[in-house]
Amino acid sequence: MPYSDKFYADLAARWPNDNPFVQLAYHNDVLVGAICAREEVVDVAAQEASGLPHIYPDVTPGFRVPGDSGKGKSKKSAHRVYIMTLSVLAPYRRRGVASGLLKHIVAAAEANPQIDHIYLHVHTENAEAIAFYLKHGFKLERTIENYYRNPNVKPPHCHLFVYRCSHGKSKPTEK
Repeated sequence: MPYSDKFYADLAARWPNDNPFVQLAYHNDVLVGAICAREEVVDVAAQEASGLPHIYPDVTPGFRVPGDSGKGKSKKSAHRVYIMTLSVLAPYRRRGVASGLLKHIVAAAEANPQIDHIYLHVHTENAEAIAFYLKHGFKLERTIENYYRNPNVKPPHCHLFVYRCSHGKSKPTEK
C-alpha cells in the first residue's frame, strides 16, 4: 500500500535511533528505504474470548505461546512484531535494500527471547512482495477477505504472512 512522502519524513524525524523495529536506509544522505514495525504484547485469553474474527496467528488452531506444552493453562500473553510498512524507492529496488531492512527486523526479533513471531499483511495482488517474504522465510498463514476498507483497493483481500522466531535454534535459509 502506498504511503505519502510526509509519512516517511515524519518517520525519520520522530523515531529514536535506538528503536530496534524501525530502520531507515540512506544513500548519499537521501532516504531510499524504510521499515517500520512495532512490538505487540497480546493478552491471548482476552483475544480468544473476544469473539472477533481471528486474523492474528495467536489464535490459529495449534498455535502455542512459547513455553506452553499444550497441557494445562497457556501463558496469558504473547509477544510478537507487526511489520506495518516496508518500502524502497523504485530506483533502489532489487539492490538488496529491502532485504537488509527486513534482516534488521528479524535479527532484532530473534535477539529478544520473548518474541515468538513476526507478522504482516500483503495485498493478494502484490506478487513481488509475496515472493519476497517467502524468500525470506515467512510462511503464508492465511488469506483474509475484505481486509482493506479503502474502496479503491481491489480486491480488498490480503495474505497474512508469519515468520516464527527460532532464537538461534535453527535459522531459515533464503530460497
